Amino acid sequence: MSQNTHTNDGEIAVGNSRPVVYQQALEQYLDEELEETPDSRIEFAHFYDDFSNWYQKHSDDQPPATPWFGRAVQASGLETEQTPDGKHLLGWAFS
Repeated sequence: MSQNTHTNDGEIAVGNSRPVVYQQALEQYLDEELEETPDSRIEFAHFYDDFSNWYQKHSDDQPPATPWFGRAVQASGLETEQTPDGKHLLGWAFS
């Protein structure tokens, strides 16, 4: 059974557990690309597109499908909020 690791050159190595790989990739992406501030908000659709583009630059694998990405987001500590007009926002702390 293979394990999921980050290679020395920063690329993501894909093994048997995609949720773990996506979670690790999301954590790396958040560390590199998104500021952790209380008022940071981003639309889920834009966040997914930005992450997918970043993921393709760091991995030979395809970016995660939306359900896998949703699970990784839930495990990341980001909070979600739905606006009155139906948009889904992600952020660090909603009050």
